[in-house]
Amino acid sequence: MNIKKENKIKNLNITQNIKIIGLYLLCILMFLLTGCNASKTDLYNYGLKAATLMEEMIKNEDLKDLLLSYSSSNSGFDNFIANDYDSPTNTYKIELPENYQKYINIRFQDTPELIEKFNNLPEHIKNQLLNSINFQTIVLNIIIEYCDIVDGIDIAINYTTNLIFDGKIEKETAYLYTFETGQPIIVIFKPFENKIQATGIFIPIQEVLTLSGTREIFEIYDCFVEKLEI
Repeated sequence: MNIKKENKIKNLNITQNIKIIGLYLLCILMFLLTGCNASKTDLYNYGLKAATLMEEMIKNEDLKDLLLSYSSSNSGFDNFIANDYDSPTNTYKIELPENYQKYINIRFQDTPELIEKFNNLPEHIKNQLLNSINFQTIVLNIIIEYCDIVDGIDIAINYTTNLIFDGKIEKETAYLYTFETGQPIIVIFKPFENKIQATGIFIPIQEVLTLSGTREIFEIYDCFVEKLEI
């Protein structure tokens, strides 16, 4: 009788251990499938990879001929050529606002009649417009408004990069890198199928973007800006 009891206890312990191991393996599998949240250092390094790729692209003469063959001058192109795109002087983290009312006001130039028309749109049509607003929308508006380099807008659009990295983030965010000689680069990170999509865009502005200057530009759209310490 005692032997039978001991065997039952052993079998029960084995079953419990198998269950524990099974749960442990399941947790590992879920972790591998879903990935882990990217740290700010991860995003910083991903952004640098995008920036160095953009440096390689901007120096490639064949690519220049392909992308900018329609342009007659390209006189501002040399402003983008630099050797320090792997060594930013400052990096600023920029987050999207909770809502886009400021963007809507700017988009319709604070014209009450147009804003009223927007507010009166059917909800499903209004949502289509709101869903089209993201970091890239805001960045392109900033480029159009602040660009002070000849052909800078065309160059910024044509040399936009898109890379995919392992890891995940909860929401869209961006890092703005400034350089001693190169043009500022903003890298927009957004979730993409359990990975991270990084979109790099030149910001063709000749003035040095300080923290206060960056805030002045982006806070118009209610974006939050902070200096990143790595």
